[in-house]
Amino acid sequence: MINLDFIKHFLGLGPNSIPENITFSGVKADSRLVETGDLFVALPGEHFDGHEFIAKAIDRGATGVIHHKDRKVNIPNGIHSFEVKESVESLRILAGAWRQELSCPVVAICGSVGKTTTKQMAAAILSSCFPNLASTKASQNGYLGIALTLLNTPLDAGMLVVEIGIDKIGAMLEHMRLVAPDIGLITRIDYEHLSGLGSIGSVAKEELACFDWLLHNHGKMVVNLSDFWQRAWVNDCRPSDMISYELVSEGIKSSSTIRGVLQGDVLLISDLMGNKGEFSLPLPGSHNASNLLGAVSVAHSFDMSLEQISEGLSAFVPPPDRSQIREGIKGVSFLCDYYNASPASMDAALRTVSDLAEKAGGRPIACLGDMLELGSAEETLHRDVAVTLSELGFEGVFCIGDRTKWIINELENLGFSGAYNYCSDLESMTLLLHSFISKGDAVLIKGSRQMTMEKVWENLTLTDLGR
Repeated sequence: MINLDFIKHFLGLGPNSIPENITFSGVKADSRLVETGDLFVALPGEHFDGHEFIAKAIDRGATGVIHHKDRKVNIPNGIHSFEVKESVESLRILAGAWRQELSCPVVAICGSVGKTTTKQMAAAILSSCFPNLASTKASQNGYLGIALTLLNTPLDAGMLVVEIGIDKIGAMLEHMRLVAPDIGLITRIDYEHLSGLGSIGSVAKEELACFDWLLHNHGKMVVNLSDFWQRAWVNDCRPSDMISYELVSEGIKSSSTIRGVLQGDVLLISDLMGNKGEFSLPLPGSHNASNLLGAVSVAHSFDMSLEQISEGLSAFVPPPDRSQIREGIKGVSFLCDYYNASPASMDAALRTVSDLAEKAGGRPIACLGDMLELGSAEETLHRDVAVTLSELGFEGVFCIGDRTKWIINELENLGFSGAYNYCSDLESMTLLLHSFISKGDAVLIKGSRQMTMEKVWENLTLTDLGR
């Protein structure tokens, strides 16, 4: 609970003239989420302006509002008004001050892919030993989301797990300074947000700024030695305070602190002390085995036993719209992984569906939308998807979006023997897919968030009910 005097002091608004000890139960930037006693932050945006929802937030119980001083707003009597020049920056100032009040360990989860899943796994595992654990909600990992995560962390929290996302040069350092974590993990470094980051080299430099900050601020690093860029960083910097992990094949030696071997749907884990454990994968795919291995390594850094780790993992709830297997339509398995898409996550999902189809004796099928924010490399990276589809033996490919035309074109160039279709809208895609699939098949539905690929599953369900 944040005190009114605290807000006024750090926003430079002067001391509170009211003698009562007034507090706010939480901080919200979405009027739909406001609860009684919250502080509402009005944010101007590209599509919506939070200042237009102040009245709604107050109706839902907000007792204070942060808003831009150049906006005409009507704040009723009894509601505390905080006029600022820029609301996001003001929020981050408050978040930085609140971070200094927190005494619990803070873990940062970074990386190009798998952040939200790894964060969820780590939070579940750590909660078995750290009561009142707080963590990033959903994927609120940007300038606004990180600030809200910090401000909504209670002072008696036993642990805080923060997800950090980047989309421009310099963002990681800004976030690290604000979060000031005690320990940091980078899941994997790969192509992401190239329109803002420029190149894979720039992505690596930006993500590794997490480790650079920890190295110079006496923090601990959890390093994925399966990742080329992280291994190179370790070889250059030779950090002394780190835990390393690596997912390897059976019989392959590893010098990492934690070693993982995937056997079917079971992850076998061993450490340098000879401790061993087995964990059933809560989500399919070797990429999720790596995510779990990273989360286990974070827990290992806090000296948690394998029994405690297993107990915590049992409370894991998968994040929505990621690696979710759904069935019930024509005896087909669907991998619904449409929250977002990048080259690395697309490759991992295609391989997972290929494995699912092989186990069921059916055909692997892909239902794909554009991968966005890939800058000048977007054509090459979409054409690479076609190569993977061909190599894995996919027998059906359905695409939508201007960029997936490159996938279709490359399939033609490769002499792809399976069926493929470019669809003008999600409805026609759904009908084509529904008529094509049969029992035993495995289907991937995936694309960037803006492509709204979840509608394919929704339409499929309705189509099947109408049969």
